[in-house]
Amino acid sequence: MPILTTVSFRFVTAADVAAVWSRLTDEPRHFAGLALQSDWEPGSVVRLTSGLATVEGEVLHRCEGARLSYTLGDHPSRPEVYVTWTLTPDDAGGTGATIVDLCVDEVSSGRYGIDGRPEEVAEIEQAWQPVVDALRAEIELSIR
Repeated sequence: MPILTTVSFRFVTAADVAAVWSRLTDEPRHFAGLALQSDWEPGSVVRLTSGLATVEGEVLHRCEGARLSYTLGDHPSRPEVYVTWTLTPDDAGGTGATIVDLCVDEVSSGRYGIDGRPEEVAEIEQAWQPVVDALRAEIELSIR
């Protein structure tokens, strides 16, 4: 039976929500050597390309400037990863900063078993931390 493993990432940026949303959704999207393409409308295709490999998914939810959810996988009808970006204005101090949360839910085969869960988490972190870091760097460069 498949197991769902969830890993969350968070960072705060001085950029406002509109600037962060633009970086998430404007074409072309390139994160850590990955090309991400979509029109970001619910039901639309999401295509992630790295070299010769391509995975596809579907946009599940889009709430302009607040939340973007999509799937990714080898077969669009059987998603393996659920990705949700959530943007929240950081009203503390009136700085106009934004809290950026990424939740990655990955469907696994349970190949590590129950006791191996830390390895699953480590793999997801290793795969997605460069994406988060690249987005953060791109946002920070855009506001300088």
